[in-house]
Amino acid sequence: MKRIIPRMISLFFGFVLIAAGIPNPVIGATSQAGSAWSLTIVDHGPSPSSGPSFADPSIAVDAAGRPWISYTANDGTLKLAKNLTGIWNLQTVNNHTSTGWSSLAIDKTGNPQISYQSDSTHLDFIHLDSSAWVSVNIDTWVPGESGIGDENSIDVDSQGRSYVTYINNISNSKGDLVYAYSTGSTWTKVKMEKTFQRNPTVKVDSQDNPHIGYISYDDTAKKNILRYRAYDGNDWVVQDWIPACSDCLSEAAMALDSSGNPYIVFMNDSTWPNSKVQVAHWNGTVWTDQDVDTAQIYRPSIAVDHNGYPQVCYFDMGKAIQKYAAWDGNQWTIETINTGNGGDCSIALDKGGGVHIAYVDLSRRLVYAGKPSSTSSYKVFLPLIKKPG
Repeated sequence: MKRIIPRMISLFFGFVLIAAGIPNPVIGATSQAGSAWSLTIVDHGPSPSSGPSFADPSIAVDAAGRPWISYTANDGTLKLAKNLTGIWNLQTVNNHTSTGWSSLAIDKTGNPQISYQSDSTHLDFIHLDSSAWVSVNIDTWVPGESGIGDENSIDVDSQGRSYVTYINNISNSKGDLVYAYSTGSTWTKVKMEKTFQRNPTVKVDSQDNPHIGYISYDDTAKKNILRYRAYDGNDWVVQDWIPACSDCLSEAAMALDSSGNPYIVFMNDSTWPNSKVQVAHWNGTVWTDQDVDTAQIYRPSIAVDHNGYPQVCYFDMGKAIQKYAAWDGNQWTIETINTGNGGDCSIALDKGGGVHIAYVDLSRRLVYAGKPSSTSSYKVFLPLIKKPG
């Protein structure tokens, strides 16, 4: 089951924005937000005023710094947007009765790999093999379970092997954490923890070892915690970050630095409604944490640059602002990507330091936001749209 309340909030604000006539990016055109952001509506459906409702964007960049985005539509389609030649190309990857929670990774050959929930009863994996899409089932609903494949996350190692984490039996945004990995054409599934898990992210380090970050529950402390699992080649090593507050953590996402240590962004609800956006970092020895912003957020995303500094995108629900925050080693700088609009977001960085963000706005359109680095040779704003004929 998806989070209903934030989506209802998004739909409500979308109608308000349309009625109020608040300006938004126009398809095929640019608008500036902050000093260097360029925004493009990548997909608004069959027409600007009607069409499917999009959700669950996941962005990745290939070795050439070109952005790819997977996303889902409420008409049951899994979609992919890519920009390889200066033009956004949109395609439908698969059709189901319903589709949700997509996650995208690019393998060593430059081909996309996507995990996604299909028909609320399957977790599927689909990848592009040469010119054909190949689909494989990872997990399937069985009687007694209440859901399969929620909040799935995918990553791929240097050999092209895939790793996926997801939540089964979800209830009140909590459920069983499952880890799955591919061994050739087959998938192996491992139930890591039961009942109180949510917001898992899987990332693979430079040694091809998987790491998982998520919100869990500590029976001893009787509170929600951040849990980080790292596979060392033989076993899983677990490190917990335990907050001072009780049942106050939500909306988490993880990224790794070059040493394979995690940064986890999350919302601390202990001072609700003045909630805090925080980032916790395990440096291999101790946890540290920092306040980033004061905001009620939804579906944040995090990436780590070549200096080992985290960068975050998130939607400030209270102010209806799409935001980006970056740590420079001394302080957090917060920028507005779009005022009065935003939603689910995903962030990726290219090798030159350019920032690529995909989000679904309050009018339910897929939007790409790009910001080049001052030293980047990669082109991050690619405005033209091409739909398959």
